[in-house]
Amino acid sequence: VTVIERALESEGSRLLNVAGDEAMTIRELAETIGAAVGREPVFEEHTTAIGDVVTDNRRMRDVFGLSSLVRLEDGLARTAAAV
Repeated sequence: VTVIERALESEGSRLLNVAGDEAMTIRELAETIGAAVGREPVFEEHTTAIGDVVTDNRRMRDVFGLSSLVRLEDGLARTAAAV
């Protein structure tokens, strides 16, 4: 949320990877969201391999002066509780 707020307040445009400190797969993300909302995710298996994903958030941290981030699990729990 802080990144989005600061991006809206900033001038110009930038290309940034908006991400937390922990890398996770789409499956792990779905399972984490499912745990936060109390639902079991449903998956369809496919054999298509996409390749590696790089999750480097240093530029985002530098541009917006972020020293700490909310852990994904904590942010999802807060969001689910607020609904």
